[in-house]
Amino acid sequence: MADTHYCRSILTYGMREGEKCGVRAKYPVDNPTFCGKHYRGNVNPTVCAAPQQVVKKETIQRIGTVEQLLAENPSRSVWSVIIEQNTYDKILFQKVMNRQIAKKEFKTLASERFLGQWNWSMDSFNIRAPAYLCKHACFYCYIGVMFRRFGRVCKTPSIEEPMPVNQKSIDTVWSKAANSKRKMMFFPSSSDIFAENMRDYVSVCRKIIDAGHEILFITKASMASITAFVREFEQQMQPIDNYKPKIVIFITVTTNVDAILRKFEPYAPLYQERIGAIIHLIEHRFNVNVIIEPYLSDPIAIIQEVEPILHNHGGIITVGQMNYTAAMMLNRDPAKDKELKDYLAELYSPANIIRLWKFAEDKPNIFLKKDSVGALLKTISPQNEAPQA
Repeated sequence: MADTHYCRSILTYGMREGEKCGVRAKYPVDNPTFCGKHYRGNVNPTVCAAPQQVVKKETIQRIGTVEQLLAENPSRSVWSVIIEQNTYDKILFQKVMNRQIAKKEFKTLASERFLGQWNWSMDSFNIRAPAYLCKHACFYCYIGVMFRRFGRVCKTPSIEEPMPVNQKSIDTVWSKAANSKRKMMFFPSSSDIFAENMRDYVSVCRKIIDAGHEILFITKASMASITAFVREFEQQMQPIDNYKPKIVIFITVTTNVDAILRKFEPYAPLYQERIGAIIHLIEHRFNVNVIIEPYLSDPIAIIQEVEPILHNHGGIITVGQMNYTAAMMLNRDPAKDKELKDYLAELYSPANIIRLWKFAEDKPNIFLKKDSVGALLKTISPQNEAPQA
């Protein structure tokens, strides 16, 4: 058999004109260079590209773990390592979308951030009382879904009530971590923090930071909660320059349309209040960023509004979809529940997720969370991806 070449089909088998399917052709060069799937014996040889020289693929060195990278450079912050890992994953994913590497290679080479549970943290902690859900009562809250799944009884306080806390968690003693064992702690997890809890929250932040760790703080911020946070932080965290670099704050902005927001988040702060919280944190020189998860309206429109606010501050924007949608009751009225789920299905359609990726691809401060990356991977058919090494 003559030299093997790659299939160059531009027939109607799921290929776009000019793309190669990447499968090695099963026929000699004097026949059209199509693989067995695309070769049908009656193809027009003129559609076949000239034999292509096989280019040696680049060797990609997989990035190390947080522990490895901290051991190599003990002076680094955990956050800088996590940013590096996510940037590496984004560049690697660009190679998948550009058909330079196969999906299987991406999953093999991706960092522990993509392959693990969280993109931006390593462990979690919370001081929420165990039997209670967050009083924002968002209809898509995954904690409620999990509680119901395992038959756990849960209560949701009204927005006017104090949010119950777990004193045992507040009193936890934190041991000093070895330098390479430092973590980015997602705190609080599974509930927001409210103004009435802020003294306890900040006191636990101090213990976590004193143990050598850093904190990822995600909040649908009200001005009351954020001003209380800043006040308590500046009172308890002295000298403040030792603590401020070790807390990374993400303000959750799910939509810039309040009418949509209220359909999913009945008691959470409205859009402009969250923007005010971002500005307040920037004015007090915190590391503030934006998380658009789950996005409830066009994420590109949201990014275009919040990015200028973060521009001179250097914050990042991360974007993710809603999870567990099928298991949720987004509205007690079955017809309205279906209407909301149909709306989300269109919002998260392959065409829209590809549009989002094309917008974010070349912007170094915008990252798609792994659920969105997973959705994009599904848009690449086996015939349309790069050949494996």
